[in-house]
Amino acid sequence: MTDSFRKTISELRSGGSQAARRVHERFVYRLVALAQARLNERFHRKIEAEDVVQSVFRSFFRRVDESQFE
Repeated sequence: MTDSFRKTISELRSGGSQAARRVHERFVYRLVALAQARLNERFHRKIEAEDVVQSVFRSFFRRVDESQFE
């Protein structure tokens, strides 16, 4: 784990909304593109890539709150 990741996790744990914003801004577009590329046609008609990404962020931030990252 890099020092910058450790610092970000520490800031997130202390309720840093700026850290959360940085994480979102850094990864949102790449994650949406990845989800669009990976969703097959059958699922793509039922769910949007942005919905998948929001679920990813929700899971990530919940896991940070539960101290699942060291």
